[in-house]
Amino acid sequence: MSQIQDSWISKITEKEYFKSLSHPRFLELDGLIVLESHYTPEAFEQWKTVLEKNSAPADLGKIENTINHVHLDDLTTDEGQQNEIGEYLRKIWIDTAVVQFPNYEFECQVKRFEQGWELVMQRRR
Repeated sequence: MSQIQDSWISKITEKEYFKSLSHPRFLELDGLIVLESHYTPEAFEQWKTVLEKNSAPADLGKIENTINHVHLDDLTTDEGQQNEIGEYLRKIWIDTAVVQFPNYEFECQVKRFEQGWELVMQRRR
C-alpha cells in the first residue's frame, strides 16, 4: 500500500499529527536515529537516562523504539485502519530513513498491543 486511502481521511482524528508522521525527518543524536517530530532535548535526555539505567548501556534500540513509537489508536479508533495506516507509515519511514542515512539499516514494525496497533523503528545494529 503506497498511498493514502480515502476511507482513512474521515476517520483520522489527529490530521496534523498524521501529516508529520507521513512526512518524517529523522535526527542522529548520540548514535541514535530519532523521529524529529517526537524529539525535544528534555524528553530525549530523560528517556535516555531512564532506559540506560534499566537496560544494558549498549541497548540503544530500546531508546530509539521508545522515542520513535506511535500508538496508532491516537490517529483512529478503527483497529483495521490502524494496521493499514501503520503499514503505510512503516514503508515511508524506512524509505525516508534509508535516504537520510544510507550507511545504516533499519527495522520498522507494526505491532499489536492491548489497545490497538503501534509503529516502532530502530536502527539495526
